[in-house]
Amino acid sequence: MIETVRQRQQNAVDFKSCYENLCALQGCCPLSVVTANLGDETVDCNADRIPLQDWNPILNATRINKHLKVIALRSYWQEKVNTGQSEFVSGLTTCRKKTPPIRSKDVTYKLCRAIKDCLGVTEQLEVLILQNIPLRSRDLNYLSKGLSRNKTLKHLSFENCQIGDNGFEVISSAIRNCYSLQSLNLTGCCLTWRGAEMLANLIKYQATKKHSLAWQDSLRYRVPDLDRMSGLRRITVCKNSLLGDKGVEALAEALKDDLWLKGKLK
Repeated sequence: MIETVRQRQQNAVDFKSCYENLCALQGCCPLSVVTANLGDETVDCNADRIPLQDWNPILNATRINKHLKVIALRSYWQEKVNTGQSEFVSGLTTCRKKTPPIRSKDVTYKLCRAIKDCLGVTEQLEVLILQNIPLRSRDLNYLSKGLSRNKTLKHLSFENCQIGDNGFEVISSAIRNCYSLQSLNLTGCCLTWRGAEMLANLIKYQATKKHSLAWQDSLRYRVPDLDRMSGLRRITVCKNSLLGDKGVEALAEALKDDLWLKGKLK
């Protein structure tokens, strides 16, 4: 079935209808975990609960969407350490819980491509949260393309995604000119002192731009309004134990003369 221009425009501003139509075409039922918060223009769900066959309608609806304000996909799955011992219940060996599809490289690749397209067309998306999702290099490359074009995002979180220094290098280059972004969560991202130096460079880059704007606003005896200037206001770097003294020193040096960051280090 070929979609008309009018239908496509309607689908772009109505995620619920688009998602339900795509589910009907595929012969599957819409998942309540996806639709539960759509009244608030939000998709906030446990991605572990989405079966492989149900991902396509979600991704295709997300790709063209201009309507959602929040996209939050969270994974709570943790790989258990193999102790070499079997557990028995009623004489039967218990089976390990099956790895959810969101942990596979194919699903994360398609997810990041869909989010990249959404970031490029959205007029409302303000919050993007990817929690404990194993993002690989090619995933982050696609995300960075969307982030570099986006003008609406205010909060970005990669909590426990373990993107590492190389992954953050890709992301930081994409968001350095994204002045709508106010909050960045890098909790549990396995950053070392190298990642801290990249973060420090990001802070300094934005601060330089803001100082220039503040100077322009101060001409003719005007008082610049620092609170109204766009750019990062909060950065969270909890649970990055590899930062070390060198990383902390780099961040402290960058923050020393910064006038904008409110929550500087957590």
